[in-house]
Amino acid sequence: MEIVKKEIEMLLGEEELKGAALLVLANKQDIQGALSEGEIAERLELAKKCKERYPPSLRFKDIDA
Repeated sequence: MEIVKKEIEMLLGEEELKGAALLVLANKQDIQGALSEGEIAERLELAKKCKERYPPSLRFKDIDA
């Protein structure tokens, strides 16, 4: 997950991708021991990245709420 986190950070820093949406797919959720959507979001620090990149109206809603 650390490699994925660093790759996302690198991509979000690219000028050409400024304003682009980020979609994270969490497939294989049926496999025992798979991380939940919340765990993935937490490990990749997606909420922090969203706050830094997007205005409040475009941020994702807290999936654990």
